[in-house]
Amino acid sequence: MIRPAKPSDLDKVTELGIESLKNNKYEDWFVIDADKVRKTTKEAISSARDFVWVSEIEGEVVGAVGALSLPFQFFEREQCSVVMFYCRQSGDGGKLLRQLFRWYMGRPMLKRLEFTIDENMKNMDRIMRFLGNLGLSPDLPVYNHLKGRK
Repeated sequence: MIRPAKPSDLDKVTELGIESLKNNKYEDWFVIDADKVRKTTKEAISSARDFVWVSEIEGEVVGAVGALSLPFQFFEREQCSVVMFYCRQSGDGGKLLRQLFRWYMGRPMLKRLEFTIDENMKNMDRIMRFLGNLGLSPDLPVYNHLKGRK
């Protein structure tokens, strides 16, 4: 079952967010700040401006998608950036992404939905296909430099 996240889900969604960062090997390059993950999660769950939904199986939260709405630099309206997408068990990930897309499409103040694919992302090909089926398209290549990475 998928549903909007509630304040009582804060600890579990924070845990899933940290688990996602670790599983996608962000610890190789960054120090994960659990307090920042918790603070951002709390703000997003508490705000009508942002989006956090969870996947719940037998009463346990096992997945989540979270997106933050931010000013769209230099342009009118706003953009919505997915900051977390993670499911421990397959099945509800597509439902969560569909709900996010419906939410985004229903908000006139949002002009752009952004979902960044990272090279370490688990199931990257499957997620990219699903995003394409929703109507998202890859564009605007992103170039990064990380100190210490060759």
